[in-house]
Amino acid sequence: MSLNTMRTSDAARVEAAYRATHRRLWRALLVWSGRPDVATDAEAEAFAQVCGRAADVENIEAWVWRAAFRIAAGLLAERPTPPDERPTTIDPVPVEAFELAEALAELTELQRQCVVLRHVGGFSSAQIAEQLDSTPASVRVQIHRGLNRLRQIMEPNT
Repeated sequence: MSLNTMRTSDAARVEAAYRATHRRLWRALLVWSGRPDVATDAEAEAFAQVCGRAADVENIEAWVWRAAFRIAAGLLAERPTPPDERPTTIDPVPVEAFELAEALAELTELQRQCVVLRHVGGFSSAQIAEQLDSTPASVRVQIHRGLNRLRQIMEPNT
């Protein structure tokens, strides 16, 4: 279903969610996956899917974030990329973003999701817990462990 065939109110909700979350979501998916193609495809697919069910979705932004990360995980499983084929730069993405993505890849999936949703997505522990069917306390633990591991990886001399 396209925005043209949706109810006007639902189309307006999807459009507002897109405008509010697009940039943060794409960056979060990029940092999490390390793959611009996966970030773009997962975000587009999540918004396409919500168009078909917007009337049944209470919080479109939260639904899209959750769906986009699940879609991205599936795409990564379908499209493995050898490390030597990773890009070193993509305008306007700095090389450091890819270095961070490589470091994030060394975290557990749950740690990576929690860190990215908190520090790139800007979500609270309670919001992340809701998206991941977890508890805020567990999310805080995963963020703490993930950030400690990132420090070890990115600052090996400390």
